[in-house]
Amino acid sequence: MSNLYLSLFDAESSLEYHWDNPGVVYDRFGHSVDTSGEVWELTDPTRTNYCNWKRAYCAKDNLETVKAYVAHCIETKAPHTVGNIFYYLIEDEKNDILDNYPLSMCNLLSLLDCYRESGEEWKFHWVRKWYVWCTDVAFPGFSRSICEELLNYSIEGNEKGVAVLTEDPDDGPLDNVEYDLLRSVVKSGVGSEFERICIMLCMELGANPKNIVLLEERDFIKNKTSSGSWLYSLNVPRIKKRSSSRSVRARKISPHLGQFIDRLIEINNDNFGRPYAEKTPILRSNRKRYFLSRSLKRFEFHMTTRDFCKAVQKYPIVAKLVSRRSGDILHLTPRRLRYTFATRLVEQGASPAVVADALDHTDLQHVAVYFKARGKTVEALDKALECNPHYLDVISRFSGIVVEREETNGIPTVPGETPTYRNLGGIGGCGAKSLCKLYPPLSCYLCPSFQAWKDGPHQDMLDELKTYAREMAATSGYPVARITNQVDDVILAISQLLQRIKEME
Repeated sequence: MSNLYLSLFDAESSLEYHWDNPGVVYDRFGHSVDTSGEVWELTDPTRTNYCNWKRAYCAKDNLETVKAYVAHCIETKAPHTVGNIFYYLIEDEKNDILDNYPLSMCNLLSLLDCYRESGEEWKFHWVRKWYVWCTDVAFPGFSRSICEELLNYSIEGNEKGVAVLTEDPDDGPLDNVEYDLLRSVVKSGVGSEFERICIMLCMELGANPKNIVLLEERDFIKNKTSSGSWLYSLNVPRIKKRSSSRSVRARKISPHLGQFIDRLIEINNDNFGRPYAEKTPILRSNRKRYFLSRSLKRFEFHMTTRDFCKAVQKYPIVAKLVSRRSGDILHLTPRRLRYTFATRLVEQGASPAVVADALDHTDLQHVAVYFKARGKTVEALDKALECNPHYLDVISRFSGIVVEREETNGIPTVPGETPTYRNLGGIGGCGAKSLCKLYPPLSCYLCPSFQAWKDGPHQDMLDELKTYAREMAATSGYPVARITNQVDDVILAISQLLQRIKEME
């Protein structure tokens, strides 16, 4: 046992002990954490994270064991995890059992019951791990029999993937209509350029905020092709990887985002210089951060994950994006956009291995939830169009023109044949001068050469197409919704056409 653990004082008479505090502990990345005072600064460059022992109100003996355990966790776990452990053991109001020393089985079970009543049973997992560790290192006051009894209890984990599986309107992935609306508004230039960069990074990378705020100038790659155009990519820093060196994953980005980032770097350099050369952050904070640890000083201008999340959450307010499901301002977070990124990959036919690689997961178990989730239904699209006509204005699908029937004399007539094998007669004229290689008549509603008859059977075509979409969704045993999404585009185009005809009348 290292000197990190406890030196015992007269255990036979009082069971009291004192932690032999070394004054400094090194985390798994080699950064030093000063433990000499009452406030320990965890080495997390993406957020302010402290263990403030002044907030600890518990029996002195328990406090010493928790300090020893947290110091052990600093050596073996990520800073964010250590911060959570400190919260669940010291700051969580529900955990009031540490006033008792030594702890009895009754004390521990009362806390477990409390967590179960509040639906937070998974929190007890951290209390149990602390108790088991203290027992393993033979701290006085911790019983092997209680430890073994605790290990026999089945503790349910924090349920994963609920927002994705239930398509939660506030926390689950955006549906296709909401996604297209967001993309259209970003592309149209609504909001500041910095806010749009934050949104686009989430939409194109599907990364966690931690990955994004750690991006530095050295991670931005641009190459000029022989034709004179530019190709852009980002070396995205990896997190949750047990490595002492910096690890990155190369990810392609759109020319639009690449140009934005290139301009942002130039503006930052003109206004603030390059204090850390190629290690200067891309997303620079307006406020200088101060760290107690010297090893964290170079992150003083990095944006925090909290500020990044605020920028993403603020954008729908600026852009006045309304949720079709709640009727309120769209609740947007980096996590929702990460869910959306993965869901769209699945709908486009990506394999589990491809999705796992895109999300930077080391195994496939974490992406299974996206393959369990079904594609969006036609009822959801109906609700979007009925409750939010704004979607019809922003998301453009119908790109043809509306004409009277006689105005298409002399050009080929487009037949009104539906996927349900019903013949509705003609729906308009084809203004293309070449043989169509698409899939008329459905593709016609998405074609700029289509001349839709004002009195054509477009409503009947829409009704038939919705029936087809429902039948396809009901009979398909495979969750990939690629074909359904294409049909959704045609449904949206016909809805826009009907809206245009209504306005003309």
